[in-house]
Amino acid sequence: MDIRQLQHFVAVAQEMHFSRAAVRLNIVQSALSASVSSLEQELDVRLFHRTTRKIRLTSAGEVLLEKALLALAAMREAERSVASVRDMSTGSLMIGTVQSLPTLIDLPALLSDFHAIHPGIELRLRQGNRLDLAGLVLSGELDLAFVPFMDVPSRLERRVVVDVPMVLACAVTHPLADRDVVALSDLAEENFVDFQPGWGTRSLIDRYWEGIGTRATRFEVSDLATQLALVERGLGVALVPESNVKPGQAALRTVPLQGTEMRWRMLLMHRREEDAAVDAFLALAALQASS
Repeated sequence: MDIRQLQHFVAVAQEMHFSRAAVRLNIVQSALSASVSSLEQELDVRLFHRTTRKIRLTSAGEVLLEKALLALAAMREAERSVASVRDMSTGSLMIGTVQSLPTLIDLPALLSDFHAIHPGIELRLRQGNRLDLAGLVLSGELDLAFVPFMDVPSRLERRVVVDVPMVLACAVTHPLADRDVVALSDLAEENFVDFQPGWGTRSLIDRYWEGIGTRATRFEVSDLATQLALVERGLGVALVPESNVKPGQAALRTVPLQGTEMRWRMLLMHRREEDAAVDAFLALAALQASS
């Protein structure tokens, strides 16, 4: 049993599909199937129940998956430690992010600046939802991840890189557009444009809305541009981080919220182990957010 076999097994176990796993690993499916079969022969167990439609882990496969993830994470830690000793002349940094980042974080610029300072570090980026990203950081598949403010597993550290108030966003023709401030209770009869349930901003608003009543969400979106476009056209209002609405968006108005401490925070979460590349990226992200 070698590391490559474990990587092949883990990819199939996570994808639950040989074809998708082969694409993820950039190898042909026949080679992947042969690798997994060889591993099963060496261990003298079946790792997957196979049918014509789907596969699933056997009990032995579930046990091996847990141990394989630990072994692969340990291998990545060893690789990162060696790279750090060489003053980050080589190595990689795997970064995760949710899909909608606030305008205060210019991720392409951040990655470009990091590459200019540390050209020997290979940068990789992966998008996902906040809960999946936490698991990927824990398993070592990601080194760090941008996520909305959340409770993170005890083995992870978190650092706040954005902290801005939430505001009401509405069309310039909306009756509330000229108000100096607005309370959440003033919005009880409004139609809302929200992100989908489970997304960071939606969870934040739902938590603060408890006790006010039922909120009429007419549109559920998955990206900021669509949300603001719908609001601009008067199809609803939205509660958004203040930094998400640019001063030049003339068709929109933002109104501060009164009587609530609702704030939008973005975290960078990472494992507790020291890593020079992670530390350098955290420092650069903090510098960009404060400028």
